[in-house]
Amino acid sequence: MKTFKQILLTILFTALNAVMGAIALKASVGQGAFDAFCNTLSQITPIKVGTWIIIICLSVQVVQILIEVKHKAFTLNMLAATLVPLITGEVVNIIY
Repeated sequence: MKTFKQILLTILFTALNAVMGAIALKASVGQGAFDAFCNTLSQITPIKVGTWIIIICLSVQVVQILIEVKHKAFTLNMLAATLVPLITGEVVNIIY
């Protein structure tokens, strides 16, 4: 039950963080470098900001997984990190 609560809270606060990031993008204030980069990519291509967030973050995670597999440090728990960009990207696409 404790693990379920931790997962639920992680999903909730990840979505809340994405909401705040989408609001900052919408207001064009307080953008970080990564958000500004994704925003610029979405302005020059037909792909939305949240989709760019998903593409870039999952690409980086694939490289990380490949490096960790090579060094035999990979565990299945690391695959749970792929949920964060998926949640973030979808929430940003909904709000922005």
